[in-house]
Amino acid sequence: MLILGLAYFTFLFLKNAWVSDDAFITFRTIEQFFSGHGLRWNPHERVQAFTHPLWFWLLAFLRLFSRNDYLNALAASYLLCVGALLLLRASCPAPGAGRFVCCC
Repeated sequence: MLILGLAYFTFLFLKNAWVSDDAFITFRTIEQFFSGHGLRWNPHERVQAFTHPLWFWLLAFLRLFSRNDYLNALAASYLLCVGALLLLRASCPAPGAGRFVCCC
């Protein structure tokens, strides 16, 4: 049942996967960072262009393994979502326990 649920989630995730314009700002900042210009949009401007430091550093770390920022963002999103679903499933009580039953 867990495999079937994971397959269905994967289908829904891939069917609806997209990135917003803010993601492309982050991708550009990562490009500048790995080019040696620092954490900025343009080399001559000293402005922090990204709005989410933890996500930025996760994507920057993944950039060490793959140069495709778009796929890195999708892979990180997928793995974090699957991890959250597994944590939710582990925190749900057994169906016969008389509590609220999670739909996981």
